[in-house]
Amino acid sequence: MKEQEAIEKVRQEQKKHREADLRPQAGIKVSENFPVVHPNLEEVTFYQGGAAPKQETYVPSTDDLMGISHERSIDFDDLVRSDKRYTGVIGNPGAGKSTLSKRLAKTEEFTTFHVKFSDLPGRRELTLREMLIDNNYINLDDETCKHSFEWVKINQSQCLIIFDGLDQANWAFEEEVAKLSYHTKQSVQNIIANIFNKHYLPDVKIIITSRPHSMLNLSHALQPKRTIFIRDLSYDNMKTLFYAYTGSRADELWFQLSQNAPAVFSLCYNPLLLQLVIAASLNPSKDVGEITTTTRVFATVLEGLRRSDNTKPRDIAGLILQVFRLKLVIQNLFKIFMITYFYCAAD
Repeated sequence: MKEQEAIEKVRQEQKKHREADLRPQAGIKVSENFPVVHPNLEEVTFYQGGAAPKQETYVPSTDDLMGISHERSIDFDDLVRSDKRYTGVIGNPGAGKSTLSKRLAKTEEFTTFHVKFSDLPGRRELTLREMLIDNNYINLDDETCKHSFEWVKINQSQCLIIFDGLDQANWAFEEEVAKLSYHTKQSVQNIIANIFNKHYLPDVKIIITSRPHSMLNLSHALQPKRTIFIRDLSYDNMKTLFYAYTGSRADELWFQLSQNAPAVFSLCYNPLLLQLVIAASLNPSKDVGEITTTTRVFATVLEGLRRSDNTKPRDIAGLILQVFRLKLVIQNLFKIFMITYFYCAAD
């Protein structure tokens, strides 16, 4: 009974986390009834005995990534309903991996634990319980954490652990994996490796997201048994989001971009770039001009940041200069992607 009561408290805390804002990150205002759409998902044969590149490569989603054979499209719900224990989700920058992981964490079919690699300590040692529960739900007392973890061990098949953003980890998995007690403090690398290879919680369901190059670096023992590739939005889903973001100006901006700025319009199939294009279109800068090129998209967004009270201490003008320099370096790329900084293609 103590375990059941404790896990219910954890679920209440999880619910608060699930209700975290999944709305646009570019300052776009949307209605309460904002539509939920998902990018195209395709099951792929990812590991091809070294055929895929060892370094990160940006490839338009209209083309194939080297070493990846495409098999079949799947639905969003298939990600958690699959009989596979361990699934990898890969995709290009801005494709929606983190958003997808947050939506997966909202499933009612499992008790879910959403773990961001970027939040995990690279040096400080933890126990498995601390990594999953204590550090994520700081409002819970020690007894609740203790009994809820016991529930997890007993009911593993009812649990889903989502590891988001392997490419953001500031550490690498070690060659040798030590199998220690659940209650032994150890590196997060060792804990996660033991979960992946079934030394810990062998019956939990696992989903990990990453850009492709980081997933390639996993040793054979740590590789997911199924890999899903996130492609761009479909035309219909892109248009649905476009109209939801732009509201009363939807028809005007759709015509303007599709007719006068086809290169910019093509970026809208990427969920993150769609937000940036619309943010720039809704808030044009007199200093930059009409949104007709990809460079002007990012220059307008950066100009908006420069004028913001929250970013005035930062060298936004310097970032704008770097945008124009950067386009000369990557002018042969078909499409641009953004992670932390803005990448722009040639005009």
